[in-house]
Amino acid sequence: MNGQEVNPDQTVSFLVANTTVGSRIPLEIIRDGRRQTVQVTVGLRPTDEDLARQLGADRDNALPPENEQATPGAQSLGLSMQPLTPQIAQALNLPSTARGLVLTQVDASSDAYEKGLRRGDLIISINRQAVTTPAQFVAQVDAARRAGRTSVLLLVKRGAGAEIFVGIEITAR
Repeated sequence: MNGQEVNPDQTVSFLVANTTVGSRIPLEIIRDGRRQTVQVTVGLRPTDEDLARQLGADRDNALPPENEQATPGAQSLGLSMQPLTPQIAQALNLPSTARGLVLTQVDASSDAYEKGLRRGDLIISINRQAVTTPAQFVAQVDAARRAGRTSVLLLVKRGAGAEIFVGIEITAR
């Protein structure tokens, strides 16, 4: 990042925190196995109160009560989900154009929970394939398993915050 190596002592967070807000800097990434350099503009981190407002602070009340069972076929990730509705999107402070699956429960002992996924998060895609139904999600997990993969890549959005990619381990059935 900006010509400096990212390592355990110099994390991306550390390097960003020590860069002037508004600076445009080069960021080297690996996408689809190829190295690329993109230009990014360093922004100011919102306050905790602003973040809570952007992320939909009242998200638990927008969702149906938590289920005790994971969505059939998604047990290997410890997730329960349902298609996003306009009412839930509004309550979660998601844009009206948002599409995907909203998490209704995340097993606290799962890799997904450990990686920060929470009830109310929106899964936009899995392994770079858009999903709007639990069946599509399960099909992608099954395809990854058949291909010998031990994890899947989710594109996740929380409220008005930025979308993030999260790698989640697939556990045995």
